[in-house]
Amino acid sequence: GPCPAASFACDNGTLCVPRRQMCDSRNDCADSSDENPVECGLLYGSKEIADKIVRNAIEKKQQRLISAVSNASGADSTTSMVPRNQSLTLNMTCDIVTYPKACQCGQGTILYCGRYAKLRRFPRLSSEVTNLIIIRNNLILRDNIFANFTRLQKLTLKYNNISRVPLGSFSGLFHLEHLELSHNNVSHLPHGVFLGLHSLQWLFLVNNHLHHLPVEQLRFFRRLEWLVLSRNRLTLRNVQLPKIPTLYEVYLDFNRIEYIGEETFSQLDNLHLLDLQHNLITHIHGRAFANLTNMRDIRLVGNPIKELSGETFLHNTRLEALSLALMPIHISSSLMEPLNISFLNLTGIRYDHIDFEAINSMRNLTYIIYDRFFYCSMTPRVRMCKPSTDGVSSFQDLLSKPVLR
Repeated sequence: GPCPAASFACDNGTLCVPRRQMCDSRNDCADSSDENPVECGLLYGSKEIADKIVRNAIEKKQQRLISAVSNASGADSTTSMVPRNQSLTLNMTCDIVTYPKACQCGQGTILYCGRYAKLRRFPRLSSEVTNLIIIRNNLILRDNIFANFTRLQKLTLKYNNISRVPLGSFSGLFHLEHLELSHNNVSHLPHGVFLGLHSLQWLFLVNNHLHHLPVEQLRFFRRLEWLVLSRNRLTLRNVQLPKIPTLYEVYLDFNRIEYIGEETFSQLDNLHLLDLQHNLITHIHGRAFANLTNMRDIRLVGNPIKELSGETFLHNTRLEALSLALMPIHISSSLMEPLNISFLNLTGIRYDHIDFEAINSMRNLTYIIYDRFFYCSMTPRVRMCKPSTDGVSSFQDLLSKPVLR
């Protein structure tokens, strides 16, 4: 084969990476084929959120088409004022009266200020804006800075070197649905900073310096669906997340969590996806997930967990995907037997730590990822298995040839 044993050939065939690096949340292949979202089971989780993302994209495309058609039909009455080659692009008009010339406004009330805007302070804007995107500038937030933007629905402030978020930063944003403060230097969120954000559905705080999860802040959210706190310094020590009936997905990967207690997530009974990958977790209470009866996807990749109680996933009857890769864990029959999952990631788990008989008897399991190809021969009933080849034989060979099986 194109790659040596225990390695994976990228789709273009020019690069080989260790199989243990498949589905480990890092792109090792130039074409990202080692992190294929379908093959790595990343399309599990909340169907509600996935549907909303797709639906929003479709609606936006339809709106653009309708706008283009309506503008084209009215082109005859406007050609005296607008050059002919622009008569079909009138849908790219800006409805924001005042904004910096260095920013881009071409879709109604959406304003984008990228790195070339070179903003050193918050720009002068009129109140029509509904979607404000400021990326790779240098911003200092202050009290009531957005108070006049009562129509604002989406606010993105990524890569702006923001280190301080004053108490009244988001005052007056009663219609805000999406807030992203990712890739900044925020280490503290004052009590009450999110007060009044009753419409907020998505909160992204990826790659900041948060040490403490402001649990009391989350109580203010009545419609929160998606909470992303990846790549911070959170420990969740003595923390219990409050009841948020609408919360579907929580991302806490790449933090400093060491222990998951019985009460940590117990009130999030509608949660569909919980991502705890690449933390420092050594122990999970046997009933930590007992109340999460709607859970579809649990990700524990890259934690130093040696053992999980057979009770750990006993009550997660709707669980579809489980990722236990890159851990020193024993995959026992007591852990596997209660599961009704269709996807299982065991990349990096030692051969002598896996009860293959228990896995082979899992009726609904259709996709599994191991560390090495020959593991697939131990569970021939599982329809799809990765790695799919060792450079000589393929998984199809295992299924069709008893000798190889």
